[in-house]
Amino acid sequence: MSPRLSDAIVCRKDGVKQLVSPARGTVYRALSAEAATAYGLSPVFLVHDELGVVRCPRSELFEVLETVTSAQLAPLSIIISTQAPTDADLLSILLDDALSGHNLHTVCLLHCSGGQAPIIRCPSSSASTERSCIACIYPQQVSASRVRGI
Repeated sequence: MSPRLSDAIVCRKDGVKQLVSPARGTVYRALSAEAATAYGLSPVFLVHDELGVVRCPRSELFEVLETVTSAQLAPLSIIISTQAPTDADLLSILLDDALSGHNLHTVCLLHCSGGQAPIIRCPSSSASTERSCIACIYPQQVSASRVRGI
């Protein structure tokens, strides 16, 4: 870990895979792929990493995690993944929905391979900030860029 990061983050060494930021009172942890482990949580921030590996239109873990954030005033969910193999897979469905603009609480930033400019779909300025979701889909050939100001 970089010196700057190690000044702000403590790695728990007692067998629990957690990063703790004492100054912010924040705990970061990776969750098991088992949906049952997510019940009872109340996260304000989620990162769904590689959701493109879900090979069907539904994921119990994804649904549970999105549901348990409803206890928060302004939760944020981010999806970072390469694209799913078919249009019938969960990530493809979520991406199509995000790009359609039907949900005013969804921001979609899609990076495509081949040097194309990113596709950005932002909610209208009249949308409330009750829920936010960002879909960042990065093909394997494209490195992830920073998302700022969201």
